[in-house]
Amino acid sequence: MSIDGDWTWSGDLPLRSSADTDGEVSRVLGKLESSDQDLTVLRLVANAPDAFRPFVLLANALIHRGHLPAAVRELVILWLGVEEGSAYEWATHHEAARAAGLSQEQLMALRAGTVDDADAPFDDEQRLALRLCRRLHAGERWGDEEWAAAATAWGREGALDLAFTVGWWGGMVPHVLRAFGLEPR
Repeated sequence: MSIDGDWTWSGDLPLRSSADTDGEVSRVLGKLESSDQDLTVLRLVANAPDAFRPFVLLANALIHRGHLPAAVRELVILWLGVEEGSAYEWATHHEAARAAGLSQEQLMALRAGTVDDADAPFDDEQRLALRLCRRLHAGERWGDEEWAAAATAWGREGALDLAFTVGWWGGMVPHVLRAFGLEPR
């Protein structure tokens, strides 16, 4: 059973498992199942065997191998989830955000959409991440000063990870979630 709650989805796609798939998909799903990371979205993506492993690899790289601090990454993911109206993203990243060090007060500000308030409970690094995230998500490019600020805060690799995080959880993932119609049961 997937660890991320009880969801409904559109269409007739089955939730796949290692037992009903073959080859690489079965192997990767087996690893996800054994580590309690068999998220509903991944079990649905497993219906596309050629795309499944790359989908998992990019998400895994950003979460487990990235250079962006976990608290910044999860802050950005939750902000994108709120902006996209994704209950699924909030549900699947809320606990990771808490584990990464985001406070209940910060989570409430994200959920309420009050991150820009003068008294919002975010430090300078978090405000920078939210500002840069907002620009990319709005379809704007970063200028030289923004790239320099990101590289100063998180190194070149971290700056790239921030851009990839916004592209993944602000672009690819919300489109896939909308296509599946994932909704809480």
